[in-house]
Amino acid sequence: MRRSSLLSRRRLLALIPVSTALAASPAPSVARDSPASIQALAQEPELETISVALDWYPNANHAGLYLAQERGYYAEEGLAPEFYTPSDPTTVLQTVGAGRDNFGISYQTDILLARAAGVPVVSVLALVQAPLQGIMVLVDSGITRPRDLVGKTVGYPGIPSQEAFLATMLEDDGATMDDVDLVNIDFNLVPGLISGQVDASLGAFWTHEPILA
Repeated sequence: MRRSSLLSRRRLLALIPVSTALAASPAPSVARDSPASIQALAQEPELETISVALDWYPNANHAGLYLAQERGYYAEEGLAPEFYTPSDPTTVLQTVGAGRDNFGISYQTDILLARAAGVPVVSVLALVQAPLQGIMVLVDSGITRPRDLVGKTVGYPGIPSQEAFLATMLEDDGATMDDVDLVNIDFNLVPGLISGQVDASLGAFWTHEPILA
């Protein structure tokens, strides 16, 4: 990765955790056409554009990123991040590893899998402090524990680590992966469940999909 990109990563890492502290001390406003404003514009340094691939379309989990952008915290560090949703969010680690993106939002377990496969990525920041993933079912499904998934169809977005999550939960409750039908439904977790395509959706974030449903 280029040296400028490495510096950008360090700046971003240092920037996000102090966003709350910076928000408590807003900068004084200056009239747009005042001499001070014109002078500030003339001295404004060119910002370094960096690409940030999201793990899904913008939702509550990304609020801090956009809040920092709105309040100008990145600009203060000389950065102009461009957030976007990839057509296939499961490839984020690969695009970052290949240098096509400067940063990407992914999951801790998938970073370990990617590094084991030789993808040159490293974690620099945690957006959330606890896992958000779970299994979503309909209220009237009768499914209340992992063992209730035996004989059921479970949909998931094709993320490898989620297979390990499911296997662990099933084994801990007296069942195995052979007892369920695991189907890749991409990220159609809510439509797949509501339409009856699957009995349960694995990978739903409790901060998003259940609320959306």
